[in-house]
Amino acid sequence: MGIGTERVFHKRLPGVYTTAVGYTGGDTPNPTYKEVCTGLTNHNEVVLVVWDPAKLHFVDVMKAFWESHDVTQGNGQGGDVGTQYRSGLYVNSEEQRVLAEAAKAAYQQYLDKPGNRQYCGAQPLGTTAAPSTVLP
Repeated sequence: MGIGTERVFHKRLPGVYTTAVGYTGGDTPNPTYKEVCTGLTNHNEVVLVVWDPAKLHFVDVMKAFWESHDVTQGNGQGGDVGTQYRSGLYVNSEEQRVLAEAAKAAYQQYLDKPGNRQYCGAQPLGTTAAPSTVLP
């Protein structure tokens, strides 16, 4: 997830205040892009989305997330290959974590139905749902 994905949230979702591209989920504090690309930091490229909960529900944000990339591709997105491109959903509360896990299960069921695969292959979702950390 990166700059291309960032645009998806602004264009599709009225109620989004701002977005920011960065890294999270890793072990190295304030990594550089070059460090993240080594695959040694454990960081994911991510998009932070800030929205107005009166105009936009977390479920709508997750729907855009699921539809914005190939969630079945393990460590990569299209031609971008590496652990930093893995699918990850980073949440800020227990409520969001529960909703994210439920949405993941529902999306997997949707993809498992004949004719519903947007992408080639029959892999399960590779998306992880984890607590958010500081976005450097």
